Amino acid sequence: MKKTGKKFIALLTAGILAIGLAGCGTGDSKGADTDTSNTTQSKGLKTLRIGAAGQDGNYTMELGNLAYDSGILEDELNKVGYTAEIVPFATGGPEINEALAANEIDAAIVGDFPIFTANSNGIDTTIVALTNQKNQYGILAAKGINSAKDLEGKKVIVPAGTVAQYYWEHYVEANGLDASKIETINAASDATSLLQSGDADAYAITGYIAAYYEELGLGHVLKNEAEVDASTTFAFEVKDSILTDDLGVAINKALIRSYEEAVKNPDELYKDLASETIPESAWKASYAFDSSLSFLSPEITPDIEKYYDNLNEWLVSKGIISSKIDVSDVVNDSYFAKAQSELEK
Repeated sequence: MKKTGKKFIALLTAGILAIGLAGCGTGDSKGADTDTSNTTQSKGLKTLRIGAAGQDGNYTMELGNLAYDSGILEDELNKVGYTAEIVPFATGGPEINEALAANEIDAAIVGDFPIFTANSNGIDTTIVALTNQKNQYGILAAKGINSAKDLEGKKVIVPAGTVAQYYWEHYVEANGLDASKIETINAASDATSLLQSGDADAYAITGYIAAYYEELGLGHVLKNEAEVDASTTFAFEVKDSILTDDLGVAINKALIRSYEEAVKNPDELYKDLASETIPESAWKASYAFDSSLSFLSPEITPDIEKYYDNLNEWLVSKGIISSKIDVSDVVNDSYFAKAQSELEK
């Protein structure tokens, strides 16, 4: 196949992935599900069905990728009577919420937007840990756009009701842009074709997808001229109907151990995240804002809870959820401290 053909297929595949990330983020992990039913039954383990964005054995779980692929998650779950099964959903958040409502999965590793919308619709889940405290976003721009101010008078793709819109509004404010001079286009699946045809000039999108598109020559990522306080989180949620202290602590133990491994050996983390769809280099570019990888800690800090309060208000203001939900009902930050204490013994 000619090089141009490979690039087209890569763009098409990444474009499909971008549909899912508009609601919750998307990426890849090489962990492959295997039929462990006989082994599970012999050990008397219950299956924890964990939803994640992805397909063909590639999953979007951020730090959860390493926890699953390394066997650390399985190890900690086994100790409390569970085995892990990853259930993939091509479009991420919306499908995951439907599966939670239909009792087809027990938990999920997903962006915070779908978690809040699920709870607003009566799907009772709890965030027990984080797999990324600061999911990054960026502006992919066409040639000739070299600064934020250059976006005025241009057309920018901003999928409505998504994390991209949340980021874009903060980006406009931080950079002092006149929003009335910028035409926003509500698109997702056809975003790349709009950029290639010149019908759009820029795209607000998740950081590692922006980095990958830049590698493919679709545009360039604008450098941050102003600090944009608009990162979101990737979280591990569990249905309230099955959540116990033992399970919540086990999940945190697995993520704490995985976080320590990631800090010691970042290259191993990037290898777990990388695939033909989103290469290792794109993940490195997205994570480069903090070389310490501190943002991968599973701890739900007071700052994160404050962010959730603000997110709650933003979702209501945009009509994405009908009324504010009690954040304390959606978040339980106690499991991390218990897990950390037990691991230190």
